[in-house]
Amino acid sequence: MNKVTKKRLLSVIDAMQEIPVLVAGDYMLDKYVWGRVDRVSPEAPVPVLAVDREEFRPGGAGNVAANIVALGGCTYAVGIVGNDTESGQLLVSLQERRIDVGGMVLSDFRPTTTKCRLVAHHQQLVRMDHEKTIPANEREIEDIHSRLDLLFPKVKAVILQDYNKGMLCESVIRSLISRCINGNIPVAVDPKLENFFRYQGVTLFKPNEKEVERALGITVQNDDDLRVAGHRLQEQIKADLLLITSGEHGMTLFIDKETVHHIPTRAQEVFDVSGAGDTVISVMSLALVAGARPAEAAFLANAAAGICVSKVGTQPVFRDELVQEITHDESLG
Repeated sequence: MNKVTKKRLLSVIDAMQEIPVLVAGDYMLDKYVWGRVDRVSPEAPVPVLAVDREEFRPGGAGNVAANIVALGGCTYAVGIVGNDTESGQLLVSLQERRIDVGGMVLSDFRPTTTKCRLVAHHQQLVRMDHEKTIPANEREIEDIHSRLDLLFPKVKAVILQDYNKGMLCESVIRSLISRCINGNIPVAVDPKLENFFRYQGVTLFKPNEKEVERALGITVQNDDDLRVAGHRLQEQIKADLLLITSGEHGMTLFIDKETVHHIPTRAQEVFDVSGAGDTVISVMSLALVAGARPAEAAFLANAAAGICVSKVGTQPVFRDELVQEITHDESLG
C-alpha cells in the first residue's frame, strides 16, 4: 500500500463536505425501548423491562443516509415505505438529520420495515421485526423512476443499500446503474444474496465475507482463499473496486489482480457491530468522490468502522469523530 499520511487523510475529510449523494435502498425504522431489569416475570422465566424511554432512528439505508450527513455530505433518500404511523416516524427522523426525503415513496401494499429493540443496561434483550418482504410493484417502480428523474441531476455519487426487502428489484437496479454509467456518476453497492450478481459494472462492490462464501458456494478459510474468491468475484461483477469486510479480521480491498490491500481491524472495545457496514460504504463513497485514492478511502472507512462499533445501537459516525481518530493515529506520518 502506498504510504497513507495524516495530512492527506485530513484533506480528504475536508473535501467530503457538501458532496451530494443519492442513497437508494431499503429504508427502515429502528425503534429502541430503553429500560432496566430488576426482576423476573412471575408468568414465565423472562426478565421484566421497566421502560424509561423510547427512541426512533433511521435504519438500513436510512443509517447510510445519516452517516453521509454526519460526515458533512448531503443526502437524497430514495426508497419505499408503508403508508403508516411508522413511516411518519421514520420520515421525521430523517428530516431531523437534514436528509432530503423527496425521493421516498409511500405504499399501501407494504408496512414500513421496523426493528424494535428492547435494551437494558446497554444490552439488547430481544429484537422484534415487523416487515413484509415483497418485490416492488409496477406502481411503486413508476413512482421511484419519477423521483430519480428529478434527483439525478443534483448528485455526485449514488449508494445502493440492499437489505433484500424488495425496493431494489431487477428493473430498479438496472435503471440506477445505467443512469450512473451514462452520467459518469460513481455508484457503490452494499449487496444481499438475492440480487448479488445483478450489480454489474459498478464503481464499488462491498459484500462481507459470509455473503461472498454463499454467493460463490465456497468456504474461505485463510487469506489465500479470500484472494482467490475476491479475484473470481471481481471478474464476475466487473466492479472497479471490490471491498470485502471480514468483521474482526478487518477488510480487503481488490483493485486489480496485482493490487490487493488488507486493512486489519483497528483495536477497539466493541459494544455493537450493527451499522458498521453502513458506515464503511458511506465513508468509502464520500472519500472516493473527494479525491482519495482507493487505499486511502479504505483506511478512512476502516477507522470509521472502529468508531462505529464502540457505540451502542445503530448510530452514525460524525466528521469530528473521524478527524479526531486520524489526528491521534500514531501510525500515520
